[in-house]
Amino acid sequence: MHEEKSPLKTNESLQCSHCPQTFKYSAALKKHNLTHVSKEKICRICNSVFESECEVRKHKEDVHTKLSCQLCSATFPTNQEEKLLAHIESVHYGKDRENAICADCGSQFKTQTQLKIHNMTKCGTVKQFECEQCFSKFMTQNVRNQWEHMKK
Repeated sequence: MHEEKSPLKTNESLQCSHCPQTFKYSAALKKHNLTHVSKEKICRICNSVFESECEVRKHKEDVHTKLSCQLCSATFPTNQEEKLLAHIESVHYGKDRENAICADCGSQFKTQTQLKIHNMTKCGTVKQFECEQCFSKFMTQNVRNQWEHMKK
């Protein structure tokens, strides 16, 4: 792998077999060679080249579009989402992912975003959002909470 990214010796270069362009790196030549292949025969995700459009579709279905269980290594074809949901229900008792846990206080959250907000407030001890009219402070910048506050 390191050889592909290493430059060739000073006067050496790699020439494209389809055009006069030359390259210092073999990885650059490989990428350039894709410009000479019909776009329909290239996987846009990993740049693998195939003999037909049908092979590209099959490759994408097999390699790039499997549904994966977030808790174990189980995978399912994309057109079988109901099997993934049944798997989650029966094997993991309906829990579809691990909770995000605060390293400081141990609080658990369903998403990383919720944990990030929690961490921004120092485990719920810092009120960082301020009312622009009365300067009261709040934990979150929730519009509904602000409207409730403004009614008082």
